[in-house]
Amino acid sequence: MVDDNLDSLVRSLVRLLLFPFTRSFDELLIKAIPEELAREHFINARLELLKGIKALIDKRIENYEKLKESLKVKRERVKVE
Repeated sequence: MVDDNLDSLVRSLVRLLLFPFTRSFDELLIKAIPEELAREHFINARLELLKGIKALIDKRIENYEKLKESLKVKRERVKVE
């Protein structure tokens, strides 16, 4: 259930990121915004978005690492005489 919700959220974020999300696009918007506070707000919003995406990716990596560990065959040393 959590993985399904996470997958859905990641897919939605990827769709949102299909709009121009480049450094030049950011620079153009920052230059187009006249007020200093608006610029700072825009930059902070971008940082929060990127941090959110990073957190989602980190959680996804953690889930796959746990899955990988759970699938490992447990090996035991057997002393042969």
